[in-house]
Amino acid sequence: MADRLRNIPVTVNDTGDISDEVNLGGEILVGIHMPATWVSAAISFQAATVSGGTFQDVYNELNVQVSIPAAVGARFIALPPNFLMGAQFIKLRSGLTGAVVDQTANRILVLVTRQ
Repeated sequence: MADRLRNIPVTVNDTGDISDEVNLGGEILVGIHMPATWVSAAISFQAATVSGGTFQDVYNELNVQVSIPAAVGARFIALPPNFLMGAQFIKLRSGLTGAVVDQTANRILVLVTRQ
């Protein structure tokens, strides 16, 4: 049986520079479609254990904030299958903790998940 992919649009707001909550529903985040209008900024992540819970910045086992390097222009960013594994409720941020990058308007990114 082939893997089933799902596209999840998510908006990173120009005010606050963080997205609304996304429920990955036990699926694996495998990629992100970036809009052509993205202002160059890394993408970092927050996760919570429950919907509406307290979101915390995501760090790896070396205590380095998990992020995708800055990119400009429309592109698809493929992610390794263990990226954010174990996180169900996430938010995306334009920039890093303490160094957010203002987007000049709301930006819609499309997360691609796999069952």
